[in-house]
Amino acid sequence: MLAKGHHFDHLALVVVLGSDQSLFSSDFRAAERSAQLITQVAGRAGRTQLAGQVTIQTLKPDHPLLTTLTTKGYEPLIQQLKAERAELALPPYAYSALVVAKGSVLQDVLITLSQVQNLLVQSSQNTKASLSFWGPTPSPVPRKNGRYSGFLWVLSRSRPALHEHLKRIKPKLASLNKRVHLIIDVDPNGFD
Repeated sequence: MLAKGHHFDHLALVVVLGSDQSLFSSDFRAAERSAQLITQVAGRAGRTQLAGQVTIQTLKPDHPLLTTLTTKGYEPLIQQLKAERAELALPPYAYSALVVAKGSVLQDVLITLSQVQNLLVQSSQNTKASLSFWGPTPSPVPRKNGRYSGFLWVLSRSRPALHEHLKRIKPKLASLNKRVHLIIDVDPNGFD
């Protein structure tokens, strides 16, 4: 509610609970989103005559991201995250697709994702643009409504190459496990 931009005249103290959750998330964007939220909420404290104070609950007060945010501010943190993403070839310095598999048996889901990865590896052989992968792995919430889900994150420094490899394997996906439903999300917003 505080992050939505509401103004509270006599708000002097803001407490951020559970900040560690985003520091150790599987989504590489979690730290950026957390910093945005903390910065936004912190801006609500002390808007009138009262001095503002922000307290962040954490088990890792020396975590580099929290240290940068609290001592140097939001902009230096974003520059640090951009440098890390460039070094690791993560978006926006690479292009990605998320292959999500859902089925009633987790092992079937993970095997199917491994088969998709093998198809992509075969497709990318003898080409200049290589692919890299994260996974296959169960989703952060692996079981929902009685169905298991997992994902394979595919990265490439070339958007056309990524699209070409996905296009090449698409006809072969139908021959994989019929009990596993596959979804390909190009330029995903998260790992949900």
